[in-house]
Amino acid sequence: MIRELILNKPPIRTANNFEMNNVVIKEDMPYEIGRFKNIEIENKENSKIIIDNQKLDVFSNSNYEIKYGVGEELLKEIEESANNRIFIHITKKLEHTIVVEYRFDKDNKNLVNDINIEAEEGTKAKILIKYIGSIGKFYHNGLVRINAKKDSDIEIGVVNLLNITSDNFTSFDNTIGENARLEYTLIELGGKNNVSNWYSKVNGNNAECKLETIYLGIENQLIDLNYIGELYSPKSQIQIDVQGVLKDETKKNFKGTIDFKTGAKEAKGAENESCILLSDKARSKALPILLCTEDDVEGEHSTGSGKIENEKLFYLMSRGFSKKEAIKLIVRAKFDNILSNIDDNEEIWNEIDRRLD
Repeated sequence: MIRELILNKPPIRTANNFEMNNVVIKEDMPYEIGRFKNIEIENKENSKIIIDNQKLDVFSNSNYEIKYGVGEELLKEIEESANNRIFIHITKKLEHTIVVEYRFDKDNKNLVNDINIEAEEGTKAKILIKYIGSIGKFYHNGLVRINAKKDSDIEIGVVNLLNITSDNFTSFDNTIGENARLEYTLIELGGKNNVSNWYSKVNGNNAECKLETIYLGIENQLIDLNYIGELYSPKSQIQIDVQGVLKDETKKNFKGTIDFKTGAKEAKGAENESCILLSDKARSKALPILLCTEDDVEGEHSTGSGKIENEKLFYLMSRGFSKKEAIKLIVRAKFDNILSNIDDNEEIWNEIDRRLD
């Protein structure tokens, strides 16, 4: 069924000539979601994980309205038709990573999932969510909600390794309490249409939120990233770092908003987005926004895109590397710091190398 979706509206409208107020998707998307069974969960410490494909009311932190998300229609689809719901309850400090892996194939083509994570006071955990699908046209519409309570320390990795004929839509909604720390690593490689909306409410004194993202676009992919952080409390912090590479005729939109609310005295916020263009036809747009209704804050933003400097290529090629090998080395150097956050990342590196060939 052909659906027209208007997605990823920023918190404030900008001039229409920027063409950044939303993204319009017209695609043949599934009318019937069906079932998705190919899920593996690694939970070595037997943390409380509830899987319920029918009822939302089993989740203690799910009865609140999502502030943004990629779009109303897709959020409604998750609420009414999700074929996978998971609640992860963190009640202690965990030594081992919880891994949730979704593998798409001919029998598991469409996934609409709702992942809820509640971290109790003083807990610590690392959670990795992976979406993998190589052959076929797949559909993913997902929501990740996190409630990081006082003094908790949570690290989240989300790896998108879908192929470039699929559709990938993901919404994130986070609340961070007093002295809590929430760190995200997003690896965005797959999806013909890859649309992501990430929102964090940094709501407690001395709360910290960090987001690091890498993206790689090839052929005719569309990547649309809309990241929003709101700081409400004294000495709270948010940091956003996005590193990307575009090939062929890919298009990328990055919208980053940091909003200092009244009461967020001595809060700090920073966002940076950097993109390497490997083609004259690739298109990169970025719209960093700082909003503020508090006077004693520190905010900064930066963005940049351009081709690899010829001097760098010449230096590497003069030492025996081909041009393709030199480009791969430069991309690896760009991505390495962020990818090091993901344990056992060889599969990701192999996919990056394959897409750069």
